[in-house]
Amino acid sequence: MGFCRLTLGIVGLVFVVVGLAFLVNPVEMAGFLSLRLGSRDHVEIRAVEGGLRLGLGGFLLVASRRDRWIRAALGSVILSGCGLAFGRAVGMVLERQFDRVQFGVLGLELGAAVLAFAAFNQARAAFEASRNERRRME
Repeated sequence: MGFCRLTLGIVGLVFVVVGLAFLVNPVEMAGFLSLRLGSRDHVEIRAVEGGLRLGLGGFLLVASRRDRWIRAALGSVILSGCGLAFGRAVGMVLERQFDRVQFGVLGLELGAAVLAFAAFNQARAAFEASRNERRRME
């Protein structure tokens, strides 16, 4: 379970740090992604990019310490990473925006999903071994 916990801890910490950065300084963070924000956009960016990432990161960090939550949390990383990557890839194609930043973020999203998938499979094996051991003891 060490690999699973480490995966959730790293991804959770990244989400928390990025979420806090968007909450504190949405203009600079949006600029990094080549987004130009109007004054009314700050609230939305703080809520979605800041608050949502902060909340998901907090969940992943808590789940990394609870055996029964690990697979669900890893599943959320897989699905959110794939969803973000899919949306980004579609956006890149439709908008014809192929730059290093977008490819870099796409790589991070896919990398997190692949890492979480590997950990998810390892967690399943650990879960099955634990279940079998419990059955033998009964």
